[in-house]
Amino acid sequence: MLHSADSINLEFLNGVLIPARVLSSVSHADVALIQLDQLPKNLQVAPLGNSDTALIGDDIFIIGAPYA
Repeated sequence: MLHSADSINLEFLNGVLIPARVLSSVSHADVALIQLDQLPKNLQVAPLGNSDTALIGDDIFIIGAPYA
């Protein structure tokens, strides 16, 4: 069964609920791009690396597994 949504609520670890819009999704990959209506207070954003500077042997971390 296929499900889709235009808007959702995200619940953070501290219990705060933030409304968000679904900008795009790929159901067979189980992945979506969402936009929060606001940022929670004291949010700590994870910095993204630059793949152009990655070297063989560098530690990497993958977040999510849409095809698992």
